Amino acid sequence: MQAGETFQTGPAWAVKRLRQADAESSAPIVGVFDGAYAVTTVVEPCLNPRPGGWRIEILTRLRADARLYHPVVSRAQQKGRRPTWGKRLAAPPHHVFWSTSWQAGRAWVYGR
Repeated sequence: MQAGETFQTGPAWAVKRLRQADAESSAPIVGVFDGAYAVTTVVEPCLNPRPGGWRIEILTRLRADARLYHPVVSRAQQKGRRPTWGKRLAAPPHHVFWSTSWQAGRAWVYGR
């Protein structure tokens, strides 16, 4: 690296760019990532901003073979280990079986 430059990881750079876009825009910002950037180091600072900052929503693609689950429902004290997952949902290609209402919206995406 040249003198005066600092090293930044890809996820740190992505958060920095999203924060810059958020500071310059009056419209809400939505970050769209592939799976490699949908990690805690990017998602956490966007969804839980510093005081005075705005929340940046995140959208990632769902893989066709993704395993999706309902949240764990806390049960009365039962013996044994607490379950990690709730009931399983249908895979993304079978989304017609999900019992949820869909929201329509528009997004303009630019990436490098």
